[in-house]
Amino acid sequence: LVVLDNLGISITPILASLGVSSLAVALALQDTLSNFFSGIYLLMERPIEPGQLIELEGGSTGTVRKVGWRNTELLTGQNNVVLVPNATVAKSRITNFDLDESRTNAGVEFTLAYGTDLDRVKVVLAQTVRELTHAEARICKDFEPVIRCVDFKERGIGMLVEVSVFRHKDRGIVRDQLIAGINDAFQKAGI
Repeated sequence: LVVLDNLGISITPILASLGVSSLAVALALQDTLSNFFSGIYLLMERPIEPGQLIELEGGSTGTVRKVGWRNTELLTGQNNVVLVPNATVAKSRITNFDLDESRTNAGVEFTLAYGTDLDRVKVVLAQTVRELTHAEARICKDFEPVIRCVDFKERGIGMLVEVSVFRHKDRGIVRDQLIAGINDAFQKAGI
């Protein structure tokens, strides 16, 4: 630029062109640079790591497969891969189900017809939950199961059965076992 100025060539248009070009490039790369620097943050701070089950504020839920420079890969419960831009992850409130204490409750709510003997139901439920807790390794043995009436519903009394599981991802399996076990026990008991 000094040489061009000494030769008598005006450098003002060149500087203006460079300024406008730099602004255009910066605006064009804004999202890419935001994702890149967010990726650096995620890789250095490690608020999430591969293998952890997370839920983002926007609703995306899945197991982290990979945190890259530009985006984060989540494997959903339906076995789909969702690519979330790192800037979105960095700005989002993250629920990390596998960070520190991952124990959580798995519960089943159902309705019993009015007139059902609730004391008998609670005895059958306690026995069923006790057997399931003994047989299932995913259920915490040191947690007292919750068995209680929770609501009056239009067609009966709402009941709740809850147990504690070691990992959030085991909730669905344990709920399935609770439902099947309770159904079998009620059929055998004539409830």
